[in-house]
Amino acid sequence: MSLIFAMLLMFWGAYLIGKKYKDSFLISYGRRKRGMIIIASSVLLLSFFVFVKNDGLFPVVLFSILLIGLGIYYLIHDSKRDSEGKKEN
Repeated sequence: MSLIFAMLLMFWGAYLIGKKYKDSFLISYGRRKRGMIIIASSVLLLSFFVFVKNDGLFPVVLFSILLIGLGIYYLIHDSKRDSEGKKEN
């Protein structure tokens, strides 16, 4: 459970850093690839709990499914935004 809170704090901290340093290459790359980053981190979280810890998986699995869904949403949202930006140019 504390790992879930740590991930939420990490995402919130990344948001605040990205808001302050939005012109940096690393931050702009992270914003373009945020769906893939969220999916990768949730798969890592899920694999850690499946292979290392075998007890109390239900909340972690639900949270990981939620994050994977959020990552898929951001992948679709960002690809639509990028395709609209290319049409305007």
